Amino acid sequence: MGAGARRGQALAVLVAIALGLAACSSDGGSDEAALTAEELAEEANQICRDAQARLDPQGEEVFAGGQPDPDALVVFHTTLVADLEVQIAEFRELSPPPELADDYAEYLELAADAIEELRSGGPDGLLSSTNPFAAVNSRAAALGFDECVP
Repeated sequence: MGAGARRGQALAVLVAIALGLAACSSDGGSDEAALTAEELAEEANQICRDAQARLDPQGEEVFAGGQPDPDALVVFHTTLVADLEVQIAEFRELSPPPELADDYAEYLELAADAIEELRSGGPDGLLSSTNPFAAVNSRAAALGFDECVP
C-alpha cells in the first residue's frame, strides 16, 4: 500500500472516530432524568450517524486523489473541528445511567483530550498515521456506541 493510500486510510479511521467521539471535558448530563444504557447508546449512535452523514462526503472528496490539496485540507480540518463542537454540545445533553456515569465521564475526558490534539495538530495532523482517538474508541465500544467506532 502506498503512502497516499495509507494516509487516506488513516484519515478515514481518524474521521470516523472523531465523528463519534466529539465530547467535552464535562461529565455529561443535564437536569433531565438519566437515560438507560440502551437509550444512551441509541442517542450516541444517532449523533454519530448524523455527523457521518455531514462529514463523510466532504472527507471523501478531499482525500479522493490520495494527497489532498493543502487549501482543501485546511477547509476540511476547520469544518471537522467546528462539527466536533456541535457534537460536543449534543453529547453534553446526554445523561448516562448512574451505573455508567464514571465510564461516560472518562469517555468524555478522553474524547476532549483527543479532540484538542486534533485541533492543535492542525490540518497536517489529518495526514498522520497516529490515532489520537485509540483510547476513546475503546471506551466508545465498551459503552455500546457502535456507530461511533470505525
